[in-house]
Amino acid sequence: MALFKKAARLLRYIIPTLYVNFHYLPLAQAVRLPIVLYRPHLIKCKGKIVIDTDEPIRTGMIQLGNYCVSIYPNNGITLDIRGTIIFKGACVISNDSYLSVGETGTVTIGKRFEANVLKMCCYQSITFQEDVSFGWECLVMDTDFHRLTNTKGRVEHEVSGKILIESGCWIAARCMIMKNTYLPSKCVVAARSFLNKHYDIAPCTMLAGQPAKVVKEGVFRNISQERQGQ
Repeated sequence: MALFKKAARLLRYIIPTLYVNFHYLPLAQAVRLPIVLYRPHLIKCKGKIVIDTDEPIRTGMIQLGNYCVSIYPNNGITLDIRGTIIFKGACVISNDSYLSVGETGTVTIGKRFEANVLKMCCYQSITFQEDVSFGWECLVMDTDFHRLTNTKGRVEHEVSGKILIESGCWIAARCMIMKNTYLPSKCVVAARSFLNKHYDIAPCTMLAGQPAKVVKEGVFRNISQERQGQ
């Protein structure tokens, strides 16, 4: 019975993994199974998934939903894809994560992207450059979904706005990144911070607060050093 249950679990992962790879990718990429899904919940499988990288295509280079955060449910990943997701290289998004991309949305994920328990909703444009990492329970949304209208009948703001997070940024746990956010390279965002504008600041700056403000300059997370165990 235990062997049967294990086989059933494997089939639950393997069949959606095969489907997503061969549904979205060119055959030469799909046969290598670069996208591996763990406990996937596929809401919509429209739109496009593109792997545009100078790295060799290898099995499991893009891991979505794998169980690596033990204090959160082992719910895998929920995918609602009606727009476009572009992967530029290796990517790991952990369990209990949700990715929703509307028909007009494009998400670009740079190489060596890492996120734990990520909730992301894109209806226009969200771009992460290389070596971006997220802590637990972060929310990224480029849309408010609803407009505000003033008493004279004039729309006060646009519903959606582009998000750009440059290379080497570290976003700590439970941050909220909303529409129109621009963050320069190698910035650090402290836990529970709220970002919603173009941050005209130098690289290697630390932000904290709701709304986020500069609290320290000349600091960054040396991810490459951490990966080498130094």
